[in-house]
Amino acid sequence: TRYTSPFSVTQSATLRAIAYSSDFSQQPEADPVQITILPVYTLTSTVPGGGNVALDPPGGQYISNTVVTVTATPGSGWSFLNWTGDASGTNTTATVRMTANKSVQAVFGTAVSATVAGQGSVVFNPPQGPYPYGSTVRLTAVPAANYYFALWGNAAASAGSANPLDFSVTVPNQTVSALFAQLSANQFTLTALANGSGSVSVSPQKNVYASGETVTITATPGPGQVLGSWSGDASGNQNPLTVTMSTSKT
Repeated sequence: TRYTSPFSVTQSATLRAIAYSSDFSQQPEADPVQITILPVYTLTSTVPGGGNVALDPPGGQYISNTVVTVTATPGSGWSFLNWTGDASGTNTTATVRMTANKSVQAVFGTAVSATVAGQGSVVFNPPQGPYPYGSTVRLTAVPAANYYFALWGNAAASAGSANPLDFSVTVPNQTVSALFAQLSANQFTLTALANGSGSVSVSPQKNVYASGETVTITATPGPGQVLGSWSGDASGNQNPLTVTMSTSKT
């Protein structure tokens, strides 16, 4: 083949060239040229929210075996929790060696707190922050004796009286308020809590029950979990469980 213009090489190769004189009587050959093509890989960095990630060297595309430093910088009110994907650890800086297309994600978290008006408390599940951006915290209002949960306020004001409340974490350092009010005669409360990975639902769902009402409580285990037993004002492992409201129960 006679080459009169540039051509593409798509893989590593040894190139040899022969030139001919006009009468083809002479044919000198050039020294071989070794062409090495290094793979180029892409590093993708993602942040759900709460901060950002910088790459050094920047750009996102790197020759094979390049070592890239990734640095996480939290936004105001957020803290860096950990890396996921092709980086790990809890240091804000990590290194990634580019041997394939890779991706890293920085997880940032923040605190969620609760205040109470009246007599009662708020139980968090998971029990302790900081909570990752975009995660859901289950808040359960637990009234004290002779009180019932009436209303959410502050950062959860739009939730009304739903209990428990699945609270989404997208704003830093939020405070949720719970209002508890006194029960009237022949009124009772039922508080359902889960210990472990799972949830508990009640039907009918109310914050106040009349004396003699029947309530069905259903435990739904999380992945890899089973219902162990009921505790508090119930026992055994019947599921669903039926209770009659003659006193306030947990």
